[in-house]
Amino acid sequence: MARLPRWYKPLRWSTVMSMPACRVLLVDDHAVFRETLAVGINQLGSERREQTLQVVAEAGSSGECLQQLATLAVEVVVLDLSLPGRGGADLVAQIKSRYPDVYILILSAHAADQFVVRLVQQGASGYLHKSCSLTQVVDAITQVCKGVEVFPRELQVLLKQQGAGDGQPHESLSNREYQVMELLVAGLRVSQIAEEMHLSVKTISTYRKRILEKLGVQSHSELVSYAIHNGLVDV
Repeated sequence: MARLPRWYKPLRWSTVMSMPACRVLLVDDHAVFRETLAVGINQLGSERREQTLQVVAEAGSSGECLQQLATLAVEVVVLDLSLPGRGGADLVAQIKSRYPDVYILILSAHAADQFVVRLVQQGASGYLHKSCSLTQVVDAITQVCKGVEVFPRELQVLLKQQGAGDGQPHESLSNREYQVMELLVAGLRVSQIAEEMHLSVKTISTYRKRILEKLGVQSHSELVSYAIHNGLVDV
């Protein structure tokens, strides 16, 4: 059985009996951020009259997240997208496939764009940028745990536009390919992308080749033009 983190403190029985608890799993590759956020959620979340929030575990990678879900009862996974290994993007589909009743709240420095839209379509119930406040995080977890979707206005607009789409080539990209495409368009070199995504240069080069083939473009400049024309990047 997985060990609980050292900061974990069970709620008093009287508190548990007086209000429903929403059990939370934090997934982020920065331990200090996870532990600080966990303390804040537990403290502020315990003050909620309608529903107590309780961080019951944490994970620093996709593998650790799946291990925790296999051993603990969790209602909400608060997920960063930048994780070593397979990454948070691939993890969304895995979680919803294995644990369809678990809600996923994305908490990431990644902008609310078409890439996040793809994750919402795969089952994510909410999104917050890491620049948000602790109160906003607690509010979002509370809503998501009730089955309410939490998306900023700009993401709602993108979701509506995507729903009216007619099957563009970029929709055939996998989550990893889409993420690499975004970074290429942003001007990062293959080596920089490899470091950013915790993957090898060879793997990123393979992704780049697939992206160009699927989108029907021959060069980086054509890739950028495609992204701008289809509204995949801000200009």
